[in-house]
Amino acid sequence: MAKRLVVALTAAAALLGTAACDSRPSPTIHDAAFIREATALCARELPALRAKRKDTDLFGGTPKTDRNDIATQVEHVADQLDRVSGELGALAVKPDDQGEVAAWLEEWANYTGIGRQYAAAVRTEKASVYTSIAAQGNGPVGRIARFARANRIDDCVL
Repeated sequence: MAKRLVVALTAAAALLGTAACDSRPSPTIHDAAFIREATALCARELPALRAKRKDTDLFGGTPKTDRNDIATQVEHVADQLDRVSGELGALAVKPDDQGEVAAWLEEWANYTGIGRQYAAAVRTEKASVYTSIAAQGNGPVGRIARFARANRIDDCVL
């Protein structure tokens, strides 16, 4: 009897732990076709745009990158994210979900706008300026991720 209780409690704890680890916000849209098409689009387009870790030398150091090169790369990614956002916005969305999707895509525009400000600041070489601007991107990117995770569009998490 005691052994069964231990097994039951262990199983219950495992289920609770699994549920806690996969806590997602509640869905905000219910258009299955939009979710499927957005997932496919983001899976195809976003991996190439995500930041890549720099190669390191034997001592763990990374080579210096020219600030103008960094700014140019950031602008390129912002342009491509705007393109992907435009394609997402062109997908059909049921009327009940259009407001939520529009708000989500507005956050993409906010994020790429901050990215362009960041690129301009990087060119100034003033760390306090570009660091401050970079921090502003945390809000939009967090809201983009929250919507994507809530609606099972994980491939659209930036």
